[in-house]
Amino acid sequence: MILIWGWKPYLTLLATGNLVCARCHNPAAHRLHRLRKKFTLFWIPLFTTSTRYYLDCTFCGLQSTLTEQDAERCTAQLNASAAPQQPGPPPYGQQAPPPYGQTPPKH
Repeated sequence: MILIWGWKPYLTLLATGNLVCARCHNPAAHRLHRLRKKFTLFWIPLFTTSTRYYLDCTFCGLQSTLTEQDAERCTAQLNASAAPQQPGPPPYGQQAPPPYGQTPPKH
């Protein structure tokens, strides 16, 4: 009887946002990844054997390993920095700027 077994990596992007890099000191986009290694039997993943978290800088390529607790804190921080800011109404007495590519109306 032949048994076919092995390990397969599963990479998941958890969060993306802006942070200041520890190596290049640039405010750049950082990505937080989770890498899970799963034991496979006949190409069917059965259970996770290890989990690692990586934070990488998109500017210089620095890749650092994080613990699970640090990854949770980093996820919250990255999601907060990546939240889009909704523009509010213009101040009283001022007009909103025209959409890109249009000229403002003349009064």
